[in-house]
Amino acid sequence: AWVGTGEKWIHVSKKHWTLVAYVGDRPVYAALISRGWKTPAGRYRVTRKLALATMRFHTRTGEYEAEAVPWIVYFKPRYALHSAYWHDGFGDRASHGCVNLSPVDARWIFQWTAPALPPGWYQIHQTKADPGTHILIE
Repeated sequence: AWVGTGEKWIHVSKKHWTLVAYVGDRPVYAALISRGWKTPAGRYRVTRKLALATMRFHTRTGEYEAEAVPWIVYFKPRYALHSAYWHDGFGDRASHGCVNLSPVDARWIFQWTAPALPPGWYQIHQTKADPGTHILIE
């Protein structure tokens, strides 16, 4: 009910370790994910997208860094759907809080979600005119 008919949205299941992209009530793409110990449940929108970035993770046990991470789709500060080229543990816990996808799945989600990244751009933020694709994490 919170998504309009024909509107794009993403469902992330922490229980089943899956991500399913929908248009209205029709699934159009599915992928296995790895989630983190602190992946937040809730309703979100895509707030920012980056084609490539270095990601830093701060935890109680130290600081970690992943260089040249492609296809980053933020839905909350410090939380994103993104490619994880450094592991193949999809369907298992392998993140500090983000939702990890295989590179091919992350690229598909990046290109499918709004706001669209114009050619030649590196990043884009949501706007009132283009508020970003809905994401439900439960």
